[in-house]
Amino acid sequence: MQAIDLRTQNLKNPLGLQTTAPNFGWKLVSDERGQMQTAYRIVAATTKEKLLCGDYDLWDSGRVKSACHYAIRYEGRALRTAEAAFWRVMVWDRDGNASAFSEWAFFEMGLLSLSDWHAKWIGAGKTSSRAPILSKEFAVQKEVASARLYISGLGLYEAHLNGVMLGEGTYFNPGESDVRKTVYYDTYDITEMLNEKNAISVLLGNGQYANWRIHRQQGRYYKIDDARSVAETEGMFGRVKAIAQVVLSYADGTKEIIGTDESWHSIESPITENSWYGGEDYDATLEIKGWNDVSPAIPRSEWGRAALIPKTEIPKGKLIGRECEPITACDVIPPENISVKTISEKDGY
Repeated sequence: MQAIDLRTQNLKNPLGLQTTAPNFGWKLVSDERGQMQTAYRIVAATTKEKLLCGDYDLWDSGRVKSACHYAIRYEGRALRTAEAAFWRVMVWDRDGNASAFSEWAFFEMGLLSLSDWHAKWIGAGKTSSRAPILSKEFAVQKEVASARLYISGLGLYEAHLNGVMLGEGTYFNPGESDVRKTVYYDTYDITEMLNEKNAISVLLGNGQYANWRIHRQQGRYYKIDDARSVAETEGMFGRVKAIAQVVLSYADGTKEIIGTDESWHSIESPITENSWYGGEDYDATLEIKGWNDVSPAIPRSEWGRAALIPKTEIPKGKLIGRECEPITACDVIPPENISVKTISEKDGY
C-alpha cells in the first residue's frame, strides 16, 4: 500500500493559504484487493531538504491509528505569513506493514494579517463604461530567490506580467463573495517570469460587483433594480478597484515590495462595455499593442494616473486567500457559421 496524490485543503501544492491549521488528505493504492489503511504518520518541515533528511521542524504526528486519509488537521508549530511547508506521509495496511514515505507535497501560507498588506486599493482616474487597465513598471537588479504576486480585483480581474497572462485558462477571478464580509485574493509564483525590466498590468471588469454602474444601452439586459443604491451604501457593490503587491525575496536575504498606490498608471482598454448579464463589447480599433508588456505602443508616461480609492469605498470584507479551484473552460464549442450584421440606431445602439 502507498499514499499518492497528496492534497492540502483539497488543493495540489497551493499558494496563499489563509487557514492556519490546514487539512491534509491523500489517496491509497495497493496491488492487493481489500487492503485498507490502519495508521498513518505525517511529517512536515520548512524546506524540502530538511524533510528528506528527517529534520521535521514543523510537525511529526508520530504513528496515528486511523483509517482516515482525508481532512486530517495540521497540528504542528504555528505557521507564519508567507511561510512554506513541505510534507509527506507513510501509512500502515491491515496487516501492520508500513509503506515507504510518499512523494513530498508543498503548500505556502498567504498574507495572514491586514498589516502584511503594504498596498492600497486603487482604481481608474475617471469613471467610464470602458474597462480600465492599471499598470506599473519595476526593475529587478539583484538575484531573486523567490517572488510572489498577491492580488484581488473587484468585480473581476486579469493579471499580466511582462506580456503573459497569469492564471491562463482561468476565468472570473478572484471568485464571488459577499464583499461586506470576505474579499478573495489570489497568489501567483512569478519567480521565473522576472527580467531586469518588468511590467505588471491589471485589467478590471465589472462582474456583479460593479454591474449596475455601467452605462446602460437600450435593449440590453442588466438585471438591475432600485435596490442598487441601498446595496452600495451597505458596501455590497461599488466601482471597479484592485489591490496587489509583488514581494521580491532576494538571495541576499533582503525583500522588496511593489504595491498598488497612486504611482501606478491607468488607461482605458478596448473593452467598451462589459456586463455580467448583458455581455461584452470589444472595439479592436482601440487596441494598445504591448499594453501588458514593458514597452507598450502608448508609453505609460502618456497614460493617466491611477486613483486611490477613498476610505469610504474600501471593501469592508477581510482579504482572504482563495482556497478553491478557479473556474476553467472544460470545452470549447466552435460556431457553425459567422454572419455580419450592420448595426443602426433603430437597434438601440
